Amino acid sequence: MEPSALPVIPPNPTRLEKYNALVQKYRFYFLGVVTFVEFGRFYCQELPSALQAEMVDLYKIDDGEYNFFQSLYNVPNIVSPFLVGLTLDMLGRPFGLALCMAILAVGQALFATSAHISVRLFWLACAARTLVGMGCKNISVAKTTYTADWFRDSELSFALSLGVGVSRLGVVAVMFLASRTYEISAHSLAYAFWMGELFVMLSNVCGIVVMLLDQYVLLESKYDGRKDRAKKPTRFSDILHFGPGLWLLFFSIFFFHMSFNCFINNCVKLARERFGYTREQAGDLSGNSQLITVFLCPILGWFVDKLGLRPISLLIGCGCNVVAQFYLALSPDKVTWTIGIYGSYCLVGVAYCFYMAVSFPTIVFLAEPQIMGTAMGTAYSFQALGVTLGSLILGKIVKECKYIFYANAFLGGAAALSGMFALLLCIYDCTHGKILLSVNAGERQKLALKAAAERQRLLQGHGEYRAEEEKLAPIN
Repeated sequence: MEPSALPVIPPNPTRLEKYNALVQKYRFYFLGVVTFVEFGRFYCQELPSALQAEMVDLYKIDDGEYNFFQSLYNVPNIVSPFLVGLTLDMLGRPFGLALCMAILAVGQALFATSAHISVRLFWLACAARTLVGMGCKNISVAKTTYTADWFRDSELSFALSLGVGVSRLGVVAVMFLASRTYEISAHSLAYAFWMGELFVMLSNVCGIVVMLLDQYVLLESKYDGRKDRAKKPTRFSDILHFGPGLWLLFFSIFFFHMSFNCFINNCVKLARERFGYTREQAGDLSGNSQLITVFLCPILGWFVDKLGLRPISLLIGCGCNVVAQFYLALSPDKVTWTIGIYGSYCLVGVAYCFYMAVSFPTIVFLAEPQIMGTAMGTAYSFQALGVTLGSLILGKIVKECKYIFYANAFLGGAAALSGMFALLLCIYDCTHGKILLSVNAGERQKLALKAAAERQRLLQGHGEYRAEEEKLAPIN
């Protein structure tokens, strides 16, 4: 970096100017740590999927009960991310992140305990999975809010996409390591689940470093952004003031993750039972499809920062998902290691990259800064609701139809509905200043907010003038 490009603190700076200069100076150190905060949570999220058949045997459950178990991961997250978002806006990010990390660590420890031969309690596994779900999703809310505050406009999509890519290493790791850990430990699920607890603790160390670095910058600059946001306090009713663009994005997220997450939750079992893969082959197939996201997602995020076109990226992601799901739906059974099957699994990973490179970063350009945590939490609540309903519906389909056409057709239909809402968002953006399609979306958003505030001020002044005029008017 050239000396002229280094952040410079001006003479006699305000606290905000010093804060921005310090953030600019340390932002890539921050990024290097925050990207690993979700590694452990993704490992734990996908751990049951990688060992689904072994779990069914250990706890003596059927496929319907397994999908019920998976839905418990998302049931509390229909509401809790929104509440955590409010907590982040009202009580601060360190408290919210620390609470979520503690919940995840306790939940994964209980889950591993339930798998010991001497315990083998399915109800304990269900309770632990609920805690794991609460911790995982809410860590995402806190981490995304932190990142959105440290990276602005021209670097935001890259920063969040890099976090997504590195976090998906957790999925790759579980697909490659879970079955091998199970084999090495003499077919003990407990040891495989304790491996998840180890990764959770390592990720929590990264979370602590993130909190310390953020607090250092705040203390060094003597700046407290919450005092600025306190001019307009955060309330539960803020959700009623979200604009149409935010709601369209929320419903697109709802249907996309109904398709994607439900597929990921069942992809190993699908490959083994329908296409005849071994445990290791199915894990490698799923792991390779997720490995794509590690490299492609940050690249797409960088391009979005340079080119804009956010709704177009959403549409491409939904389209790729639709094509992959319907190809799998129409594929014959027991056709192992064909290019089509392998390509479809990889295409699902590509779809995820195109979608996640822009979906949550787009919220920053549609929500006001003082309710950013609330907006992020609401988006994750919609995501969890989609996955919960999708898991229950897919469980019913799988139980009745055993992975024939209807399962992948259902997932493809959900992806198509996500694309429909993304298209409506694109149309809405075209008629409201093309903020999301532009490169300088942040500047356009600020101008739009400033114009809206000015209109509100003029209307308020006009109303006060009319009220004063009516008061002075003679009574006939």
